[in-house]
Amino acid sequence: MAAVICRMHSATHCNMLYDVDFTRLALQLLPPVLRSRTLAAMLHAMIVPLLAVNDAFTALRRITDRRLTTTANVISLETALNAAFMLEDRQIYIDTPEEPENTVMHLAAEMQATAHMTFAAEGAPPLTIRRETESRVVLNFYVMIPTFLCTDLNPEQDNYHGRNLNTIQNILSIYKPAGRTFGITLYDYE
Repeated sequence: MAAVICRMHSATHCNMLYDVDFTRLALQLLPPVLRSRTLAAMLHAMIVPLLAVNDAFTALRRITDRRLTTTANVISLETALNAAFMLEDRQIYIDTPEEPENTVMHLAAEMQATAHMTFAAEGAPPLTIRRETESRVVLNFYVMIPTFLCTDLNPEQDNYHGRNLNTIQNILSIYKPAGRTFGITLYDYE
């Protein structure tokens, strides 16, 4: 039943535990004989305070997660990158990606949450099946760069011929913690 109630926004198991659809849970706990529109509306009205508490908890949890991912390394990297281009409004910033799911298929005896496979046309994120010996590159953080500093990650197509991108990569190679991998993402600054 937990696999039906919890929706997986993030692949991490911890995030899945906090994302509960209380309306659906209340209807599923109601015996099928008593499921009517009137009783469903009454149940929905009864769980509105629970939804408000859950929304407040989710907002506080998001703030706490952001505070925990902002470390001295993140601040020093952002400061060094923004200082290199004399930016004062934190236009270059670091974003931490969500951790990908490690296991897609499992045995029923393992008691894991069910992963539903869908077609790519349905808009669901793709699931990848790998052997235990295969590995993938996991990026620890993304450096978000505004397009007024770098228009393309390919130096030949960049308006600045890769000078700013090269400066950013040099700063990252000096100041990033050892063993950490990063990706560079461009975004439109407004």
